[in-house]
Amino acid sequence: MFHIPRFHTPVPWNHKWRLEAHKLSALTTAAVSLALLGGLVTLATSSPKAPAAASVAEVQNKVVSFANSWDPELDPLVEVREGVVAKQSSVNGVKVGSDRYYYRMPYTVNYDPVSRGIAKDYKVVSVVDPGTPLEIIIYRLTG
Repeated sequence: MFHIPRFHTPVPWNHKWRLEAHKLSALTTAAVSLALLGGLVTLATSSPKAPAAASVAEVQNKVVSFANSWDPELDPLVEVREGVVAKQSSVNGVKVGSDRYYYRMPYTVNYDPVSRGIAKDYKVVSVVDPGTPLEIIIYRLTG
């Protein structure tokens, strides 16, 4: 059997080494504290990034897809007034990102806010197929 010798006398500590280890521990703690504090300050002073605005192409693709087709699941019919129904996207617009866009087709009946006379301040974002019977004016309200 292998025998592990036991020391009955205490091993003397090098006091200089203990002092240096204590200083190193204090410096490490201070460095970590400063790094954490710096991170917290950065988090507190940085503003959250706002979502990027959708590009005109993204807006066109989404709005035109609603204008040119009808899916009862995505775009149910809503009552505009008694006896008159229209696609929800035609009445309430289409949300793209954080903004809402509306569309009008000049050669047909429309139920968007401008066509119904309930909104006057708007900005045209795009005109798709201008001058044709398929023209779609895409806009968003400004007021």
